Amino acid sequence: RRLMKKILVINFRYFGDALISASLSVRIREFWPDAHITYLVFDSVAGVLEGIETIDEILTVPERPGKWEQFRWMAAHWNDYDLAFVTQTSTRPGLYGFFMARERIGFTPGFTKRNWWKKMLLTKHVQEVPGPKILQFDSLLTATGAEPAKAPYVPQPHAQLPAEACFDMPYVVVHAMPRFAYKAWAPNNWSELIRRLNDAGLKVVLTGSGNVAEVEAIKAIVPEGANAVILAGKLSFGQTAELIAHSQGFVGPDTGTTHVASSTGVPIVTLFGPSNPNVWGPWAKGQTEPFKNSNDGTPQRRGNVILLQKHCKCLGAMGCLNRRDSHSDCLNALTMDEVWNALKELRIVP
Repeated sequence: RRLMKKILVINFRYFGDALISASLSVRIREFWPDAHITYLVFDSVAGVLEGIETIDEILTVPERPGKWEQFRWMAAHWNDYDLAFVTQTSTRPGLYGFFMARERIGFTPGFTKRNWWKKMLLTKHVQEVPGPKILQFDSLLTATGAEPAKAPYVPQPHAQLPAEACFDMPYVVVHAMPRFAYKAWAPNNWSELIRRLNDAGLKVVLTGSGNVAEVEAIKAIVPEGANAVILAGKLSFGQTAELIAHSQGFVGPDTGTTHVASSTGVPIVTLFGPSNPNVWGPWAKGQTEPFKNSNDGTPQRRGNVILLQKHCKCLGAMGCLNRRDSHSDCLNALTMDEVWNALKELRIVP
């Protein structure tokens, strides 16, 4: 194998996808132990890669820079890298790769009149296969001659916990609020879950973003007098990972924080709506088989993760109205008892 000194991974998506792409850094480090591995992500997303030991450097760019600003930045980094892995077929990641690396490996953008020129941005093309993102990303590395990963995994972010996030009794981490409404479970269900966890002798620690509306929504689901702590907006992704790593378990929807939880190895119950679990299901360390897109309403277990998803008539859409603020009947049909049974199966609760 050839010596690669400087390797770049480009991912211009959001938290979950960016964290899953960190699995590439593990594989790159195995294949080229002495390489300097840099990630290029949106500045709003960089925190999800905090403290990952297989990443040497993180570069960030704005989500919506001016065209001239973007060109000057790319030109300033002309051929800084020996190799770039371009994890998306859209124009912008391809252009950054073209400017920044001598060799570029990415997914074939497809044969259409509009994007024929995108193929010229890459020096090697990989056909994107359906299935889990982690396996798609791994196929970029196998294009260099590496063997396919037997059990790829998402590495854990790391950061020291503040005193307010250290507890002297067993606790469960609950992440109730996804980024979009169509992935949300009903607020009264979350309230009931908090009550039941308290009755089982467990503290509840609630995570989330610092968005004012989200924090207020989290406050609204916590029953009066509950043994619960709200840390939404107070922790970085690395600190959130540490918090989860020391917990009894985690409960959350289809969101980036659930992928953070899967990186820690603790028991997880995740509540899916219309998202495809085969592509977006969490991937825990040691996992070798993806979740199925069976859509038959039965729980699925992979190691320490149970994925709950009722039969969904709008699978693949953004809820029943196919927009981000939609409701999802399949999530509304998921009962508290089904979630509780999954918690019992994983021994998160007695």
